[in-house]
Amino acid sequence: MELKFKYDLLYHIMAAMHLIMAAGALHITIMLSIHGPGLAVAMSPFLLLLLASVIYGAVYYLKRPSTNYIKLEDGNLIIHRGPAFLRKKVPVTQIDEGRLIGSSLILILSNDEEVKINTKMLKIRDIERLTAGLAEFFPILHTDRNRRD
Repeated sequence: MELKFKYDLLYHIMAAMHLIMAAGALHITIMLSIHGPGLAVAMSPFLLLLLASVIYGAVYYLKRPSTNYIKLEDGNLIIHRGPAFLRKKVPVTQIDEGRLIGSSLILILSNDEEVKINTKMLKIRDIERLTAGLAEFFPILHTDRNRRD
């Protein structure tokens, strides 16, 4: 089972902002090379790193809706955690239970660690597919965040 990030206009806005920053970094590089060649050489590693990182950010946000957020394969739950982090791989045999609380699915592992899945990143039908698929391995409790026990 592969569940992709749900489409959000914010991804395109973030990509556009990164492209604007890339244009700004490129503009600064050109102006420095015209008006101060020595300074351009000194600043070039920083500017190249800045340019590469903002272009990477733009590509990341443009591709995000086609990126797998959650993948269930070979008895492992693989969760995408962002561009700067490795994916979290959790064997389903180590998950004791899951709790749907508000817009989060909290997975409680046998070592008392908790893994949070943000359900706002998924479509409603994908949330249903995920909970149904995971319910085959462990119980999932639906908790009302506003309820007092």
